This record gives sequence, structure tokens and C-alpha cells, in this order.
Amino acid sequence: MAASSGNRALPPMKHFYRKVLPSSCISFSSEDGKKFFKAAIVEGSMECYFKLAAQFRTQDEPAFCGLSTMVMVLNALDIDPGRIWKGVWRWYHENMLDCCVPLEIVQQQGINFDQFLCVASCNSLKVDATRMQEGVMTVEEFRELIRNYTKRDDAFVVLSYSRPALGQSGEGHFSPVGGYHPGNDLVLILDTARFKYPPHWVRLELIYEAMKEIDQDTGKPRGLMVMTRRKESHPLLLFRLSNNMSLTAPSLFHPALPEFMLKWKTRTDKIPEQTLTIDALAEGAAREMMQTLTEIRDSLTIMTTQLDITCPQDVAEEHECLIQHLILALQQTVIFEKVLDIFKSLPKDKKETLENLFEPSWPSCNGKCQPFNRLKCEHFIAFFILSWPYKAGAAGETTLAHLYDQMFEKELQRISVDVLRNEVQSLKDQLNVLRQYYESNPKGPGPCCKKKRV
Repeated sequence: MAASSGNRALPPMKHFYRKVLPSSCISFSSEDGKKFFKAAIVEGSMECYFKLAAQFRTQDEPAFCGLSTMVMVLNALDIDPGRIWKGVWRWYHENMLDCCVPLEIVQQQGINFDQFLCVASCNSLKVDATRMQEGVMTVEEFRELIRNYTKRDDAFVVLSYSRPALGQSGEGHFSPVGGYHPGNDLVLILDTARFKYPPHWVRLELIYEAMKEIDQDTGKPRGLMVMTRRKESHPLLLFRLSNNMSLTAPSLFHPALPEFMLKWKTRTDKIPEQTLTIDALAEGAAREMMQTLTEIRDSLTIMTTQLDITCPQDVAEEHECLIQHLILALQQTVIFEKVLDIFKSLPKDKKETLENLFEPSWPSCNGKCQPFNRLKCEHFIAFFILSWPYKAGAAGETTLAHLYDQMFEKELQRISVDVLRNEVQSLKDQLNVLRQYYESNPKGPGPCCKKKRV
């Protein structure tokens, strides 16, 4: 008898409404949880809770635990992003934290420990990070750290830990610490995946062990970050790497980038034959960089602005002034002068190639975009060279990279402009993540991991 040709019913899609907390965790809203909360307030170990609770949010995506945790901390520390969220309001949201890893990639696989630090650095946060490697921090030292920082509301502790170590489902996770109960040695975890688990108390020694678990993405243990607000002024960042510099998404990855990265590294690994003046070093760096850049495809954007608003009229006056200050400071550097001179001498086709590699990202606003529309290709190239994470050679060996690094450090000291130093350091952090990746993966990225950090 012939088999039926009718359509088969599809199996129902599996879905969940929350999960039951394992026995290792005590729900914050349970009777015991309430008792611990009251006692911890009396002990003074819940000071960190109130500002975090005022900003407590449920992450927008299943893999956004790192970004949502950071948004809570940024808003709890009253840090002005300098960018429009919606309407007239400047306020941090996950979709604004796109500087080190494209959001569509974070949505698929989350961010790891190093990427979290990179994003934090780009957003006015000072981070004291500790990976829980053997012998780095004892459980007693961890207990003392938690005891101290839960009594403050100007600094917050973020934990990167393994969920399975707590008996929970999932893999790696980020959460802020919301308090500490000294009598029972319990830490309050403000879990941003509230659709999955509510906030909960967990034994300090257990969460300590959970941070020592190895992250399979990096091959390193997880850890903790103490996050505070930078004391120096930190404006709206103006420069950033484009999404084409993504490390993780083959769909966004341009095949010319590994070749460019390795070619530039090879050139700066050369040992100089003679002592060079600052002018000669700056000119050499500018000429070599532009030569390398013109050899890659002219359809690739390497660096763009982070100004993603419709018009500078939407930027607070303090940020507009600081950005103008940054541009003027950049123009005072020796490297900008050399880039400008060399750029002017290039043939038309090479100029056009370079102009396609660097571009502003704001739309036209009828000529009212000063000082932003003053940014030219020369500014991007000079800043890119200034921010490169040059790496010295072996001990006792002087390479061009080493000389460049020294020269640009002196340039920043000479200019003595905090806003420029901050901007350079933020991009240098991002480039350093990229450089380390290529040193360990010279053939480029592998398949995009689909693992979710929930």
C-alpha cells in the first residue's frame, strides 16, 4: 500500500517561560531572600544596590547579558553618552555599544571578557579587571573586594562566570553584583536575563569557583571587573573602526584586511639602519601607511566617524566644543602635517582610493555641520597611524614599530590634550584586539560561532 502523500504536521516549537532556580541559588523575592536583603542593609552592604536597581533592565536579546550589564553600570554612574538615544534624550542603550564588535554579531554570540573591556574603555569607564587564573586572587581577597565595593555607590563589580558551575542552564554570563550578606556569605546577582532567572543570592565561594571556569572562546578563565567613572572629561568619540573590521563575521569581513594588517606589521618590524629624527620618522610612517593602504581595494571603508546623529545641532555644546578641540589638537601633530603634505603630492587615482577608505558617517545637514564637515581623509589617516598598537621587537632590539610608538607617545604628551589622548587610547584598544587576533589567526577568521551567552 502506498504511503500517504499528505503534509506532515510540524512538531511544536520548543519554548520556555522562565526556569526554576537551582538549589544553589536563593530567589531575591523569596522569604529568605527578603530576610537577607533586610539584614544586608543593616550591615551597610547594599549601598551599591540602589543605583543599580534604579537602572535594572531585562536584556533586549538573549545574548546581550554583557551589553545590558554595561548599560546598567553606565547609567548608574550618570555617564552622559553624548549621543541621542531617542527624541531629545541622551541615554545609554544596548544599541549604542557597537564600537568593538558589531551588534549583529553580539546578538548571535555575545561578547567575551576582552571585548567587554574594549567596549567599556570606549564609553568613559575605568575598569580594573581580574581574570581568575590560579593564584591571582584568593577567595579571601575576593570576599574583601565584595565587602568593600558593596558599601559604595560610585563603583560597581561585574562578574563574568560559568552558569553550569551554579547549576544553571546556559554557558558564560555577565552580571553586576547588587549586594552582600556577610553573615551567610552570600552575593546578590542582578541577573539581566530576567526572562530566565530572577535576581538571586548565591554563596560567595560558589561564584568564586564559577569565575575560574575556562571560556572556550578564549581559552582563558573568566573573572571580574571593578567599574568606575573616568575622572577626566571624555567626549563623544569621533573616530571608530568600521564594521568591515569585524573579527567574527565572515559576511562583514573584507578579504583585503588580513593582508593589510600583516603587511603593515611586516614593514614596522624592520630594524632602522640609522637614528632618525621625529620629522623623518613621522614622514616615513605616513608614507608607508598610505602606500600600504593604496594597495588594498578602494571599495573598503576602514575607519569612519561615530557621529551617528542627524546634525551637530543635536549635540550638547560641551561635546561640540570638545570635538572641535580634538580636531584642532590632531592638526597640531607632526604626523598630521606629514600626512597632509604627502596626500597633496599623490596622483588623483591614489587620492580617490584613500578617500574611499575613510569616510564620515553623518548625513548632509545643509552645510551646518561645522566643525564636523571639516574632517577630511587626512584626519582619518593621521589618527589611524597615531592610534596603531605598535609592538616592540625582542628584548634589546629596536624596531621601527618601537620608534613609532615612542614618537607618538611624545606627540601626545607635547599636545597635552586629554580629549585627544582618550580618543587615541580608545581606538588603540580596539586595534589591539584586532592585531592580537591576526597574530594568532594569520589566515583570517573561522566560521562564526553561534554560541549564545545567556
